[in-house]
Amino acid sequence: QARRLPLRCEEATTQHTTMRAFAAVAASLLLAGAVASPTLDFVTIGDWGEPGSVQQGVAAQMGKSAEAIGAKFVLALGDNFYENGVTSTTDPQWKSTWLDVYTAKSLTSVPWYAILGNHDYHQNPQAEVDYTTAVAGTNWHMPARWYNESFSTSDGTTIDFVFIDTVNLAGGATTAKMQELHQAGRISDEVVARWTSYVASGEQKRDAQSQLAWINATLAASTADWLIVCGHYPVFSAGEHGNTLLLELELLPMLEAHKVDAYFDGHDHVLEHLQSNGINFFVSGNGAKEGTIKNPKQKELVWGQMDPGFTTNTISATEMTTTFIDHTGKTIYTYTQQRRRKAGA
Repeated sequence: QARRLPLRCEEATTQHTTMRAFAAVAASLLLAGAVASPTLDFVTIGDWGEPGSVQQGVAAQMGKSAEAIGAKFVLALGDNFYENGVTSTTDPQWKSTWLDVYTAKSLTSVPWYAILGNHDYHQNPQAEVDYTTAVAGTNWHMPARWYNESFSTSDGTTIDFVFIDTVNLAGGATTAKMQELHQAGRISDEVVARWTSYVASGEQKRDAQSQLAWINATLAASTADWLIVCGHYPVFSAGEHGNTLLLELELLPMLEAHKVDAYFDGHDHVLEHLQSNGINFFVSGNGAKEGTIKNPKQKELVWGQMDPGFTTNTISATEMTTTFIDHTGKTIYTYTQQRRRKAGA
């Protein structure tokens, strides 16, 4: 029987030489490790798991862009399956929402590094972790609810990615969102009851404390040239949900202390670039839904747009270029940042 309650997650560190669930995957798949080029190229998409014309349009253009840049992987930033996540590793949505939609070779031949969104918690979030090892040859990669990956380019540039579970971390924000969706009739009593039980048992708080300690230790241990963090909830956003208070209070000081270069997220169904204290925050949350910019005068906001889309990203030894592309294939915004960290930082 599928485990439907959110269970405690032990952190996982994936080493360069560890292939894990990808042992049966074609050799072209990159699961961390060395890249045979001087740049690391990837695409990001969030809140993508709702079948329909918006998702299909974004998927088609993302496939073209991924091919054009030679993307080595996809960052899937949560809310992978609307409305209520998946029930198991054999849920039909794996096919209808993912495999049958993102069909370009540029997307099927590379890993999808995935994290959980709040909608993924509605039924069986553990199934998205288990799929990594349950399905032979899959390019879905979520070895744990929080984990990290390391890459190096042909010129020796090193890049660390830290993937976190913000739904667990910001339990108050998750509870509020559950209540909002329940009042709107979009989720059942059972969904709310599972989350409420998780919180009431103290398990959510224990998991969050464990995760925070792991995040801080992982960031502190990184000596990479580039350090990037990915979560579902935004730290800052001018979109419909806005800033996430707990992340401002608990996560942001860690990002600042350890000189994180960028934070990628979704949740708000918009495309945004924000900045705070030298850190760039990129919201890529409208892979299948359209939201609103509610606070266009927010001090951290550099740029924002509501059209569905995704980002492409290229990291070299000295700079990272992030490009926002809409569902028609039009480039709508580009930003290039310089590396903050020194080698051996």
